[in-house]
Amino acid sequence: MRQILMIAYYFPPFGGAGVQRSLKFAKYLPEFGWLPVVLSAKPPVHHLRDETLLAEIPIGVQVQRVDTLHLPLGLPWRVRNLITRWVLMVDEQIGWLPYALPAARRLLKAQNIRVIFTTSAPYSAHLIGYWLKSKYNLTWIADFRDPWIDNFNYVFPTLLHRRFAKSLERRILSRADLVTVASESMRLTILDRYPQLSPDNVVTITNGFDPSDFEGNTPVAHDSTRFQITYTGSFYAKKLTPDDFLRCLRQLIDLGQVDPNRIQVNLIGNIGKYAKKTLAELGLSYVVHAPGYVNHRTSISYLLAADLLLLILPDGVGSQAILTAKLFEYLAAQKPILAIAPPGEAAELIARAGAGVVIPVGDRQRLSREIVNCYNQWERGKLRIASDTTTWQMYNRRTLTQKLALKLDDYLARQGR
Repeated sequence: MRQILMIAYYFPPFGGAGVQRSLKFAKYLPEFGWLPVVLSAKPPVHHLRDETLLAEIPIGVQVQRVDTLHLPLGLPWRVRNLITRWVLMVDEQIGWLPYALPAARRLLKAQNIRVIFTTSAPYSAHLIGYWLKSKYNLTWIADFRDPWIDNFNYVFPTLLHRRFAKSLERRILSRADLVTVASESMRLTILDRYPQLSPDNVVTITNGFDPSDFEGNTPVAHDSTRFQITYTGSFYAKKLTPDDFLRCLRQLIDLGQVDPNRIQVNLIGNIGKYAKKTLAELGLSYVVHAPGYVNHRTSISYLLAADLLLLILPDGVGSQAILTAKLFEYLAAQKPILAIAPPGEAAELIARAGAGVVIPVGDRQRLSREIVNCYNQWERGKLRIASDTTTWQMYNRRTLTQKLALKLDDYLARQGR
């Protein structure tokens, strides 16, 4: 079995959505002839952890975790933000490079590994890949879970910062042998921006769902007399918020169109200070259950207990490329989806699968009508979906990992390696 060095800053026991893609690749690659050796960072004390994910790492997969230079925890947020955005340039995690780079060199030499895989974010992981490729002429796969230049959640402080990032992106994409991205829109954007790249070597491998996360899992304990609306994941102040949904819900309760004693909204994950402030302002704490971060398997159990799954995506630059990982788990849960989303791949997938309704971002009037419609259907026992399972079964994590392995095998065969 051939070995591949996977350089992934986020890997269990890190928690959060960012670990799932790398973890599932590492879990299933051995089935297709590739044994991963994982180089990751040690989770800082303040970061999300999910120890339960460690059980998914196959026996025989070696994981080495290295230290990272962090900004002091006591730094005021404004100072930390200033240093991160203006000084560190690439990303806040760049402090792992002094430890990760020599560790990667030792692993390559000790185990004679000739293929490496780097995944972002953080984008500093690709700097390690770039250096190793230049030094040892390895086969390098650069994986992008999110856009770099067009990331909705990041605004460059100056044009100079953006140009610097674009220069790094161009060098990385030009140097990598294969580039994998999480949505077709990301792929098309990259090929349009860098026409010198071979379309055959820029490959879309979306996120997906793992059937094993659902097998043997049961719905979390809940009050079945209340309409359960569930959202999983984080919110980001003013960039990705539940504001429109919560304000519509408040109005519907005030108008008597929704009984507050017959509805519960579950916001599962790190919802942030802004969302908490909105909840307090609207007086919805008695309707909203927000337990904070839970382990991944428990988050799936919340999906299984839901009557309606809420998906919220931002609108703006790069939003059409967002094909969030949670959407595939929503589809696998086979519950109706109420999505507040801009036109793009996520909206198209929901429509194609017949999995729910998509409301344009900012259309509160239509959103209110759809909340009432779903609520009334639930009360009559008629809230159902006619989901086309063939549309979403192709997003099985095992199948997606096989696609990665086959693409790598094909490339190596063409190169005679």
